[in-house]
Amino acid sequence: FFVEPLLLETCVEREMHAVDAEHSKNLNDDGRRAYQVLRESANSAHPFKNFSTGCLETLKLPDVRDRLLRLWKDRYDPASMTACLVAARPLADLENLAVEAFGGIRRDADASPGPFEEEKMAREPLFSRTGIIHERVPVRQLRSLRVLWPLPFGLRKTYANGAERVVSHALGHEGPKSLLARLKKEGLAHALSFGVGPALEHSCCLALSLDLTEAGEAARYGRVLELAFEAVGALGRDT
Repeated sequence: FFVEPLLLETCVEREMHAVDAEHSKNLNDDGRRAYQVLRESANSAHPFKNFSTGCLETLKLPDVRDRLLRLWKDRYDPASMTACLVAARPLADLENLAVEAFGGIRRDADASPGPFEEEKMAREPLFSRTGIIHERVPVRQLRSLRVLWPLPFGLRKTYANGAERVVSHALGHEGPKSLLARLKKEGLAHALSFGVGPALEHSCCLALSLDLTEAGEAARYGRVLELAFEAVGALGRDT
């Protein structure tokens, strides 16, 4: 596929229906529904705002096969690709395997030069405004709260320093005197996690996810948020 994809005309319709079936399967997935709500609240100038998968409604386009070929020519550029090989074999063997599998990839002579419009747009702020509250009715019986702190920079180039892992460990800690311990003591939450998401090249969010009790759900915009922001403030004071 990377070197010379067939993209047969006879297979395009079948693959479109396969994508649509996957989309239909995910319609009742609470995680995906929440993620799409987040996308809808993104800056309209940012590509994160776009629909991330596909369905027949979005794929039924004129000349869809020609568009796929154009995409392949423009984007399957070895300069933009990274391959990761992991095996209990000598480095020289892995290098030979990589050359054998991917050595034939060449930038198409007819490829557009770029940078592409969405690459420029990706440098726009992820959210045009903050302080947004989304209320979403879940499919399953859930009591949850997710708080996002958008950052005006990405972490991909600095992942090695582990700064986000330090923050995640500090706020996601479950031991004595932790945020979760205080929430549990007051009967407000069962579980907590903290991490990065979404994580894009030029922007990202720190995300706090809480599994609330019935009392916690009632106090989600009061005492629960008060304790959460108090924990974040304490981390800032201690660093």
